[in-house]
Amino acid sequence: MLLLIAWRNIWRNRIRSLVVIAAIAVGIGAIALSVGFMNSMSDSFIRNSINHDYSHLQLHHPRFRQEPEVRFSLPHANRIVAYLRQDPAVKAFSRRLLINGMIASSRASAGVQIYGINREQEAATTSLDSLLEEGTYFTGKSRNAILISRKMADKLKAGLRTKLVLTFQDVEGNVVAGAFRVQGIFDSPSPRLNEGAVYVRQQDLSPLLGTDTLTHEIAVLLHANTQVLPEARYLRSHWPMVDVKTWEELSPELDLMQEQSGLTMTILLVILMVALAFGIVNTMLMAVLERERELGMLMAIGMNRQRIFSMILLETIFLALVGGPIGCLLGYATVTWLGNTGIDLSAWTKGLQQYGYSTQFYPFLTPREYFLMVASVVLTAILSALYPSYKAIRLNPVEAMRS
Repeated sequence: MLLLIAWRNIWRNRIRSLVVIAAIAVGIGAIALSVGFMNSMSDSFIRNSINHDYSHLQLHHPRFRQEPEVRFSLPHANRIVAYLRQDPAVKAFSRRLLINGMIASSRASAGVQIYGINREQEAATTSLDSLLEEGTYFTGKSRNAILISRKMADKLKAGLRTKLVLTFQDVEGNVVAGAFRVQGIFDSPSPRLNEGAVYVRQQDLSPLLGTDTLTHEIAVLLHANTQVLPEARYLRSHWPMVDVKTWEELSPELDLMQEQSGLTMTILLVILMVALAFGIVNTMLMAVLERERELGMLMAIGMNRQRIFSMILLETIFLALVGGPIGCLLGYATVTWLGNTGIDLSAWTKGLQQYGYSTQFYPFLTPREYFLMVASVVLTAILSALYPSYKAIRLNPVEAMRS
C-alpha cells in the first residue's frame, strides 16, 4: 500500500516530477557521452602505442635499456624466435638492431635511434609500411635505403632521394659512418618515433657494425591484450636472462591514461550527483511543505512517523528509478550511434597526432560503467531524500492541520 501511495504522490504535480526526471535523464546521458568519449581517447592512445610503437611485449638484454650499447645483445635470440614462430598467442614479432647515433644531411644534423629491421616482420608488427606519406617501403634492390619521419625530414631539410649519413659505434667501439638515401617518409601516431627514429634494413646495417649475429630487441604483438601477462610470465620463466617488459612497463603514461579515464568519470559523476542532490532536495522540500496539512492529518489518524519517512523516501527513489534508466537508454543510444559512425576530428590532425591520438574517435561504455551511473543516481536520491523526510516527521500534527 505504501508503495502505491508513494507512486501516486509523485504524479500529483506532474510538471515538477517530469522536470526532475528529465534533469536526471539528461544528466546521465551527458555523463555517458562524456565518459564514452574519454574511453575512446584513452583507447586510441593505447592502441596506437601498441600497434605502431611498443607492441605488447619487448625483449632485451638485461642491461640494454639502462645502457643502450651495441655489445648488449639479446641472449638466446634464435631460440626465442623459434618459440615465437610456433606460439599460437603471437600474432607477429619483429627482430631488430637498435643503435643510438647521429644523422646528418648537407644542411643539418640530429641525434637519432637507428632501427635495423626485417621489412616483412616490421610491417606485420607495427604496420610501418602503412604509415608512409611519401616514397616506398624498402622496395627494389637498392642498398642503404632509409625511412625517416616527416618531422625529421623537416629538421634535416631532406626529401626523397636525399643522401644522409649515419654515424655510430660498431661492436669494437670504433666510430663508423654510412651513407644512406631516403626511400620513404612516414608519419607515425607515436610522437617518440616521429621525434628521433629512422629505419634501415638489417642487411645494410650489419656490415657497418662488423657482425650479422646481433639482436638488440624483439617486439612481440599478441592476438589479445589479455594474453600479455601469461605470455610475459612464460618467457620470464623459460629465459630468466632475458629482460621481458610489457607495454605497461615500457610506457607508464599508457597506464596513467587508463587511470586518468577512470578518474575523469569519477569527477564527472560527482559533479552530476551534487547538482542532482540539490535538485532533489529542493523538489522534495517543496512537496513536503505543500502537503503539511495532509501529512499532519495522516499522523493524526495513526500513521506513524517511520511510515511517513519511508513514504517520502520512496517518492524520491521512484523519481530516480524512472529518470535513471531513461538516461541510460539515452546515453546508450547516443554512444552506440557515435560508436558506429565515429567522431571525426580531422580538423585538428596535427595537434592530435602530436600527442599520439587518432583523428577518428569511437565512444564506448562498459556494462560496469552503466551500472555505476545508475547506482550513483539511486544512492544520491536516497541521501538527498533524508533531509526532506526528516522535516516531514518533525511536523507537529496539530499545527500542520491548521496550516
